[in-house]
Amino acid sequence: RSANGDAAETRGALFTEAGKINDFTVWAKHKVGDNVSAYFNGVVYEKDTSDNNIFKSTGEEYMWPGVGKLTFVAVTNAPESGFVPNYTAGSDDEPMLESFTYTVPADATKQNDIVLAKATYSGDTDASAPLKFEHIMTAVNVQIGAVSAGTIKSITLKGIYNKGSYNVDTNKWIVDTSSKADYSVKFAGGGDSFTTTGTQPSETPINADNATFMFIPQEPGAGAVMEIVFNNGNKTETLTGKIEGDIWDKGKTVNYKLSIDKDFTLKVEPNPTAKKLDAHYIITDVFVTVAGNISNWKIKASADDGVKVTILPYDEANPLAQKGFWTDVEVDDTGKETTKSARGESEYKGSGSINEKRFLVFIPENISGKDRQITITLSSTDTGSTASSTKILLQKYPNWTGDIGWEVVDDNEEGKYGFIWDRKVAYVLKYSWNRETHIGGNYSRDEGMNYLNSLITTYNAANYANAVEFKYKNLWADGIGKPAVNENRSYIYLDYSKLNNLSGASSPTEGFNNTKALFNIGGSAASMVFETVVSATLKTKGDTSDPTAFHKVVSTDDYHTKYSVPAEQGSINDLSGILTYILKKNRYCLQYVDDGETQTYHAIFNENDLKWYLPAYNQFPDPNVVDFTPENSTDKAADYWSSTAADGSVNAYRGGDDTAIPRTTSLAVIAVRKNEKNISPATISEIDTEEMKGGENGEAQWVE
Repeated sequence: RSANGDAAETRGALFTEAGKINDFTVWAKHKVGDNVSAYFNGVVYEKDTSDNNIFKSTGEEYMWPGVGKLTFVAVTNAPESGFVPNYTAGSDDEPMLESFTYTVPADATKQNDIVLAKATYSGDTDASAPLKFEHIMTAVNVQIGAVSAGTIKSITLKGIYNKGSYNVDTNKWIVDTSSKADYSVKFAGGGDSFTTTGTQPSETPINADNATFMFIPQEPGAGAVMEIVFNNGNKTETLTGKIEGDIWDKGKTVNYKLSIDKDFTLKVEPNPTAKKLDAHYIITDVFVTVAGNISNWKIKASADDGVKVTILPYDEANPLAQKGFWTDVEVDDTGKETTKSARGESEYKGSGSINEKRFLVFIPENISGKDRQITITLSSTDTGSTASSTKILLQKYPNWTGDIGWEVVDDNEEGKYGFIWDRKVAYVLKYSWNRETHIGGNYSRDEGMNYLNSLITTYNAANYANAVEFKYKNLWADGIGKPAVNENRSYIYLDYSKLNNLSGASSPTEGFNNTKALFNIGGSAASMVFETVVSATLKTKGDTSDPTAFHKVVSTDDYHTKYSVPAEQGSINDLSGILTYILKKNRYCLQYVDDGETQTYHAIFNENDLKWYLPAYNQFPDPNVVDFTPENSTDKAADYWSSTAADGSVNAYRGGDDTAIPRTTSLAVIAVRKNEKNISPATISEIDTEEMKGGENGEAQWVE
């Protein structure tokens, strides 16, 4: 016996109707110990006339083997041509299904929305085996954005990868990048052209319902374009928009919106940052252009699960957010959170023309069991204007494995990161200094040292930071009654080598506790929050606490001695790469301090805010293989750092085993999140119409 499922038989259109599967083809693989063999290949199952939820073999009736495991792969709505199963020998040399090869036909009405189900059951199940179907193609449509009156004579997608192989074990497509083809839109209404009135609402379909493109999931390669032949009533022009590098995900719909003005300006260009986003707290960019006759506009961010996504111009963001800290709300002087946002709002309004203006989009972590779709919509707010453009971002979810979820950190950063503290540096207070004034036996002093010490306390930096004060010569004393005044300079001296004792971060199973211990040892240093805060002061090089290393006399006379800070400044501190990366995946709060002389922003973070952390070495599911993404990509655990310290400050354990290696070794980074709500990846018990909705892809900009 096999499976139940729901779908409608269609070609060149979305496979969305429920309850109308009449048959599907099934392959079964039998595994007993290390022996794998084909149980049956390409058997057609049809709906039982007495029960629409049961499907039976049209040929031989197969019985459960009673031992081992059976893995079923079922396909329905497969194309009549261009769809070829590929086989490989099993342990007993029987041919087993390995993949499907598919070449997408030129005619959109003959392209199929292929759906597939895969499931593994015990060999002695002896019952009907439910199968859960999912889309494995990408649907592509073309819609009206803001198009002036005229006639679209043709739309052609050029340079599209048209051939690929779907691996049934990994559930991933392997695109044949040597095979490309061009595809022409079949217009709604069935004619040879499409008439635009200039007043059609945004999202009006241009291609016919039965001519949705069903492409192999891909990122279109170099030179991929959308070519439009358009007549504005006076002349005909050929317009080209780049689609190279767009994200066409499996099971998603990509709706391109055309914006064409009367002078033949076309916008369909994607933003280069429109990539898949990680599940942690994300700050990503969109670049916005507004030109032409538009006076007022707005840009709005929203998520399909209702979570609050916010947006604001980069130059209006606080300095810490500009440096990558995901600041959520402001806190008051006592550290209590307020309702004032530190990451903008869901909508931003502006006026006038802008060109490639950078906006920051703040996206909360996605700890659900499915991908999150973020929609960025730019639109005119002028009376009577319908100009708009939409951009879609896709945020992945963790690969939940028991009580933890995984993701590889991928923030377009370069390099692999070690784990060591070895630098000394001093920050000299730039905006304030201490004056000690002696009048009649009384002393008064300003707040320079108090300020530095408060920073050290706020950021838990006492493990490695000291506020140092030293006295210069008497600035003046004329002996005629003027008081003796000494200038006391202040600076923060950082000795990061003091952070090399990792005692307390040694558990083989509790990555969260290890990471929390590392944070308490030197989290403000690793995340560079403390460095960011004191960057408003003048930073100098030096490896001792000798004040003369930071100051020099530039002139003297009988009454004054002038000192200056050396012009040469130290480099940005880059210490523990892995801890820096992990701490920046979490949520921060913002505290603004203005003491009259200095204005600083503090990123407030405590151990309760620690959600994303480094795994302990025994938290890798397998010492040899790590399945860390929903796409079941595979890397070796030994390629990644664990949080587990070994042998004091010299070594730490790599992922997956108890091999201690030097902390200076370059390894990649994995982030882990506790599965606090026992979340599991979304399953599809029928053809999931929600997965195929939306997915507009196009640059967040327009020209009218």
